[in-house]
Amino acid sequence: MKEVIQEIENINNSFNYLVETIPIDENYDGDFITISIKDAILIKNSQARSSSKILNNYFPVNDSKVIKNTKDYFKNKNIKPIFIGKTIHDEFGFGGYNVNVGIDKKIPKNPYDDKRSCGGSSGGCAGFTAKTKFRHISIAESTGGSISTPASFCGVYGLTPTYGLISRDGLISYANSLDKIGIMAKDILDIAVGLEMIDGYDLNDCTNVKHENKNYVDLLNDDTKYKNNTIKIGLINLDENNQINNNVKDKIDQLKNNLDKSNIKVEIETVDISFINKYSLPVYYILSLSEASTNLSKLCGLRYGVQNIPTNLNYNDYFIKIRSENFSKETKRRIILGTFARMASYRDAYMNKAMRVRKLIIDKYLEIFNNFDFLIGPSTPTIAPLIDEIKNISPYEEMLADTYCCCPNLAGLPHISIPSGKDNNMPTGMMIISNHFTEDKLLWLSNKIK
Repeated sequence: MKEVIQEIENINNSFNYLVETIPIDENYDGDFITISIKDAILIKNSQARSSSKILNNYFPVNDSKVIKNTKDYFKNKNIKPIFIGKTIHDEFGFGGYNVNVGIDKKIPKNPYDDKRSCGGSSGGCAGFTAKTKFRHISIAESTGGSISTPASFCGVYGLTPTYGLISRDGLISYANSLDKIGIMAKDILDIAVGLEMIDGYDLNDCTNVKHENKNYVDLLNDDTKYKNNTIKIGLINLDENNQINNNVKDKIDQLKNNLDKSNIKVEIETVDISFINKYSLPVYYILSLSEASTNLSKLCGLRYGVQNIPTNLNYNDYFIKIRSENFSKETKRRIILGTFARMASYRDAYMNKAMRVRKLIIDKYLEIFNNFDFLIGPSTPTIAPLIDEIKNISPYEEMLADTYCCCPNLAGLPHISIPSGKDNNMPTGMMIISNHFTEDKLLWLSNKIK
């Protein structure tokens, strides 16, 4: 275990993936799996800051539901979960490149090129997963692409489950109607293990859908229900020449060959999702920022995190001082935009209209899934950009990082980013999307691509 502790220290000193480490028993010599946790997810007696200065010194008194489920999952197993620490991410999840960290935090570096971005917001989860040599699962979270984007940039697997499958109890919310806790790992087996360990119905979360837990590990290789059916796959997010990129094409060829070996028929054709792509990004940002501005109103220096003695200050002045000094520039921008979009004078023009269009996007996806089992395309439009280049782009250009990923997130659909190869020596990802609550099918298909 001393080797694990030393590796954690070495990786973090070089790449800035952890905002806090959790003490590890260096004398343990049994089988283990290391687990990291996104800083927005609560674990008892370990700081939960959501990578923001304003939540410094906030120590939760309880575990989040996914941490409780994880501990319960391993109770009767011959392997011990080793919680190693909390991973860095964009402050409150506000970003696609993990450069919008809190005022007193360091930007994490890509494991393949330390001058490039890890992707966001869950960049610390993806970076550490890629860099460690030990078996590792990271418990991450996605609102509009915060698992798929960093998974693609760092060359790991990243699963975003159906909205409502996994309890959000103990998650510091960005946007309640969009947040989903998921998993990152080096391979599809540990994605299945990770999903099993965090799954479990929760009465304390009204958005958690009551369901029967599945044995995702056993279902990875179960071809039974697919033998007499034809798998229909739709290709999405093609380039300007109406072609899928070469790395994704190679993976699809591998998939077809492996399905043929299993005597499973497959049909592949292109699918037009131009309506979804056109409206998803503006709808996502209007709704997510409206919800975020409400969620962050509780952070005012009275109950959580940073507090000062309000000498000679009335409530409003104290509130302004705490938030001005401890929120980052990007967080302030998103609070202002979200507050504007949900103001009574503008609510019908922005927030209410966005909710109606969101319903149309969900309906369009459901219409597609009446004819297709899966949608496949690239996870991101580009490889991980240079950090210095990101610093010079506009807030709008940064939002474009979520172009492909925000679509299934907005509809609450399960999707996974899997490594698809390299471009200029940097990892690329392929995204597979399936219908609501079909994670077993999604992982089964992903397991056919090796």
